[in-house]
Order: sequence, then structure tokens, then C-alpha cells
Amino acid sequence: MKTQRSQLATPGERSLLAIGFFALAGAVALAHDSPATGYELSIYAATPVAIWGLLGIVFALSLSLALGTASTWVRRLALCLGGGAALAVVGMPVLRGYWFISGGDALTHLGWARGLASGAYEPIDLRYPGLHTVTTVTGNVLGVELAHAMMLIIVVLCGLFFGFIAMTAARTFDSRYSPVFGAFSAFLLLPITSLSTFITPHAMSQAILFSAAFVFVLVAYVRQGSDGLSRRSYGLLATLLLVAIVLYHPQLAAHLLVVLLCICAIQVVARRSHGFDSIARHAPIYRLTAVLVVVFLVWSANHELIQRVIRFHLVSTVEFLLGANDTAGASVDSQADSLAAVGGSLAIVVLKLLGPNLVFGLLTALLVLAVFLGAGRRTREQLRAVVAYLAVGLTGLTVLFFLYFFGSSGMMYFRVFGFMMLFFTIAGAVALAYGMESITRAQTRQLAQAGAAVAIGVLLVASLVGVFASPYVYKPAPHVTEQSMIEHADAFEAADDDLGFVGIRSGPNRYADAYYSPLDRTSSYDGVTSDELDDGLTTFESDRYLVVTEMDRERETTTYRELRYTDAQLASVSALSGVNRVHSSNEFSLYYVDAT
Repeated sequence: MKTQRSQLATPGERSLLAIGFFALAGAVALAHDSPATGYELSIYAATPVAIWGLLGIVFALSLSLALGTASTWVRRLALCLGGGAALAVVGMPVLRGYWFISGGDALTHLGWARGLASGAYEPIDLRYPGLHTVTTVTGNVLGVELAHAMMLIIVVLCGLFFGFIAMTAARTFDSRYSPVFGAFSAFLLLPITSLSTFITPHAMSQAILFSAAFVFVLVAYVRQGSDGLSRRSYGLLATLLLVAIVLYHPQLAAHLLVVLLCICAIQVVARRSHGFDSIARHAPIYRLTAVLVVVFLVWSANHELIQRVIRFHLVSTVEFLLGANDTAGASVDSQADSLAAVGGSLAIVVLKLLGPNLVFGLLTALLVLAVFLGAGRRTREQLRAVVAYLAVGLTGLTVLFFLYFFGSSGMMYFRVFGFMMLFFTIAGAVALAYGMESITRAQTRQLAQAGAAVAIGVLLVASLVGVFASPYVYKPAPHVTEQSMIEHADAFEAADDDLGFVGIRSGPNRYADAYYSPLDRTSSYDGVTSDELDDGLTTFESDRYLVVTEMDRERETTTYRELRYTDAQLASVSALSGVNRVHSSNEFSLYYVDAT
């Protein structure tokens, strides 16, 4: 006997689902059969076009089915189909046999995971052992190398992010469109900007993805009201997640604390004034906030570096407020000059990396205005309350963003921005669902669905093409080949202990981290400048080893368009007086520089 659900699923929908899953399977199989054979400057260009074409078909079928079907199970399967395509994009390095993928920090994290696995130190010795501990456990359980396990963890965390963002959007606004727009908004991976947040192993980035689980539990917790059993269950789960977030990255926990304090403030106001009845009926989060404060302080007390970082940012903030610190302008000017030298500009980079983010910022603003101006009949109760939480949380993070921007060096403010994008993703998805539900005429709604599908398709392409670093976004590809790692390890093993290493730009410090697994980062190896290459490396006071990799050559000559080093300079290293080639391959060259 046919159920009502199966009757709602038309033969056409079933056929399209089958085509979609076959296309996804074909893309995965083709990617697996197209392994990388050496360093790849761009994973997008090196991956066969047919794979991207098949994944594009999968996304299109998934979105059209999810928006248009009246069947609940077809919608769920369609979202699973789209999630599989998004995970295939994120997991493309794994599917294509990359040994590792690293923007720099990842090799250090790999070294720490190796240190844990070898027993050189304990998880408590690390400042944020979450990623490394999970990697070690995964490697042992699956019997795979830690480099592979760490890349798998990224794929798993992205899947967790996709699922919990979709569920949070559905929990925030009761509509059949909420999980659809929630899922596809999550597929954009807006928190991953390649500006201080990365798809490579990077503790802060993975902590942001992981925190999506806490945000869902938090929304479910506050909405329980006086329901004691459900409230205690969600409260216990939220407590465990808060502990895990501190272990993943204390700095992210501090950013989350700002959000929770802002929500506490609005809950206090709601209980003392009229007009916020829905918030007043919500479960207070005072205890959860206190838990985060206690766990953060206890963990920070055992790590001096965390305390130094906190003091640095506090001092920088005070200096900014007193007018004694103005690093922001100089940093932006420096970045603009570098981009102009390689044929780009700040405006182009913003559009390439942050275009979809700006769209979701606009959608969030429209949602806040619509809800609090009372547009429509569904702006009351739960939606209004959760939107209020999102608004005050984002306000607190915006203040923190500018304090980082004006008060400290580097690009730490983009870590705050990446965390903000988690909330913008939820709010933007709810805005799209709310707008679709506001359309009452069937014909108009169909046109709106078609327009939304096209717009999301454009945003998917614009966003996912910038997830991995490549020349498209003026960044070197983070591909680390097994050959390169092995040859670095052989060089470290065979080197004279009294001699140091130098390399192009920063030197092989990160590879040393991955090989030696030190608790403190390696910083003893320097880089040679282009002027030193022009001078024939005659300024060294003692003998050194010089490392030049294929990644160095591709980065400097193609991505950075010879901004610091020219192709002729790198090619002439072996011909310099006093420079002797020790080893050379298509991935790695080692030279002995005789200072005498």
C-alpha cells in the first residue's frame, strides 16, 4: 500500500534524484581516478573539467528538487544530494590523493598531532588540542596516516556545519523553505574567507565550523522555556559543546563569550520591560555563560601564551582608544600595494572573496528590518526573539571586529569576521525563507523560486571557487606533496647539526615543525631575499643549506608574478659561486652554501 509521502513523489522527481546520485557517484569516481602527480598550483585547474560539470549538475538538481517538491522525503534526499556535492568539493584534495594540504599553520598542526601520537607530550600541553586529539584518534581507528586523518576531519566538520546550519534555520523559522535555504547557504562556506580562516587544517577555522553545533543547541535550549526535562538535556549538551569549543580554540571561545553576554543582556532587559514576552519566556542562558567563563579561565590559567595574547589585545585596545595605535591604515595600504603589483586590487579581492558574504550581510539587514518593523503576520514570537539574539550577537562581534582592526597588528579581525559569517549564514537563510513564505500567489512564488535558484547557483560558484587558495585569489595553492615532505625530512636527517637552513621567503620552518614535532614552533630558519640572490649569497657569515621547492617557483613566478623573486633568480641559484647542489628533483632542491 502506498503511503501519502510516496504518492507525493512523482516519477519525474524520483528519476531526477536517481540521475543526481549517479552524477555524484560519477564525479567522485572520476576524481579518485585522477590523482595529483605532483605539486598543483590550482586544484580547480588541475581537476578535470568533467568533475566540476557533474557536480554542477548535482547542485542544480538538488536545489530545484528541494525547492519545488511537495514531498518531505524527496526534499530531504535532495538536500543530502546537495550536501554530498558540497562535501565532494571540500574533500577534493582527499579524493584526488593529495598527501596533505597546508597554508603554513597546517604543517605545524600536523607536527603537534604527531607529537601526541608518539607520546612526546600530552593534549593538556597544547594550547588548543581539540583538532590534534581528534586527528590522532581518527588515525588510530581508521589506520591511516595522520596527514590523511587531519584532512578527513576537515571534511567531517564541514558536513557537521552543513547539517547544523540547516537545522538551526529550520528551528528559527518554521517553513519548508528554511532547511533548503539553510543547507544551501551553508554550502557557500561563508566563514571560510582565506583571510585568517581557511579550508586547510587551522584550529580557529575548524572551531568556527564546529561551533555551528553549539548554536543549534543554544537555539533549541532557549526555546524550551519551562520544559524541565528537555531544557536540562539541551543544557547538558550545550555545556559539553562549550568545553569542546574551548579545547578547539580558546580565542574562538572568547568571541563566543561576547555573543552569549549580549544575549544575556537582552534577556535581562526582556524580563524587566514589556514588549519582549517571547524572550522573557525563553530559558535564560546565564548558567551556560558562567560555564564558558569558568572553563575558559581554568584552561587559560595553565597556558602562559594564552594569557600573553589576552594582555596584548587588551593593551592594543587601550592604546587605540587613547589614540596611540594606528596599525590598521598601514596594514591596508601595504596589502593594496602588494595586490596592485600582481595585477589585482582590494576591490577585486573583496568581490572575489567576500562578494557572497556581502549579499548575506544585506539579507540579514533586511530580515532584521522586516521582523522588527512588523512586516507580515509571522514576525512575532519565536522568530522575532531569535532574530533579536542574532542581531545583538552580531552587534557585539562587530564592536570586537573593529577593536581588533584598529588595535592590533596582523589580520586577526578576519577571525572575528569568519565567526560573524556563521550567524550571517543563518540569518540570510531565514531571510530567504521568510521572503518566500511572504509570497501568497502561487505563480509569483514559482517565479521567485526560479530566481532564488539562479541566484544561489551564482553565489555557489562565486563562493566555492575561492575556498581553496589559488592564483584566482592571488594566493599560492596549499598543496603539500608526499615527495616534498619526504625530501625535507631526508634533508633534516642528513644535515650537519651545526648548520642551519634557509629558504625562499620564510624558509622550511613549517616542514621542520611537521618533522620534529616541537611543542614550540620552529623559528630558527630564515629566508633569503632577492637582493641576497643578486649578490650571490655572499652575505652569509657561516655555511648554510638552501632549500628551493617547486611550490616556491610556482608561487613566486606565477601567483605573485615575480613580485619579490624572478624566475631568472631562482633558476640561477645552482650557478652561483660557492653554491653546491646536494640534491635535486622535480619537487625539491637542496644546496650547500659555502660562506667562504
